Amino acid sequence: TFPLRADYRQVNLYWESVQGNETCLADNFSYRLYKDDENLIPNVLIGLLEGPSVQESNFLVSSSINNGVQLLDFSITSGIATVTVTENIDLQIAGSCLVNSIRTQIEQTLTQFDEIDAVNLKSDSRSTGEILQP
Repeated sequence: TFPLRADYRQVNLYWESVQGNETCLADNFSYRLYKDDENLIPNVLIGLLEGPSVQESNFLVSSSINNGVQLLDFSITSGIATVTVTENIDLQIAGSCLVNSIRTQIEQTLTQFDEIDAVNLKSDSRSTGEILQP
């Protein structure tokens, strides 16, 4: 754990294990510190989309999310986080295991926050049901 400053919050970012991930889920996490303000959750999501740091990668975690995926819009309404990302979220992604890993990375990272119960993931050109299909 990190020594906490009053204006920062320790949060989990969920990753898949480099070795032995047979669950097809994001089964590992790392801690990061983020400024605890109105941009906390979007900033955490941006950190997740950017992938693990060198130090985190040294602890045998990786991301199933494609490089270069960017957050375009984020909102929370009635406990549902609506996340709009660039359409390369599912570029050359195939198979239910990989799709589940991407979804669980995003969902587990976001649902750790009390105000989020579910995640609605969209791309800039397609709706929830059209992206990340196995």
